[in-house]
Amino acid sequence: MTGWHLKIGYSHDYNQDNGVELVAAVALIVGDKTHLAGMADVPQGFVEEYLDPGGCAVTFPESNGLPQVMLLASGGGEFREMKEAVARTIALMAMEAMHSKGINLTVVVA
Repeated sequence: MTGWHLKIGYSHDYNQDNGVELVAAVALIVGDKTHLAGMADVPQGFVEEYLDPGGCAVTFPESNGLPQVMLLASGGGEFREMKEAVARTIALMAMEAMHSKGINLTVVVA
């Protein structure tokens, strides 16, 4: 399994309001499945299935009371590559959204 952990970066940015901004940005990104599918170059139907709430592809955990985002891609074969493409695209779009607001973002891939 590959996971992307997104959280507010630089220490002076690390606060509740910026964490809420991050969660809101990712919620907007995953809400526009047509645009996301085009950016990730995968079928829209795949994006809809991958982001289905039961699939837990995107979660919003808290750490020390601060909102964060986890993106997960598991399994093998061709679908693994598409899951990773979608997760990478969400991470990139989140980083762009946060940087446009002057908020640093940390992305850890493991």
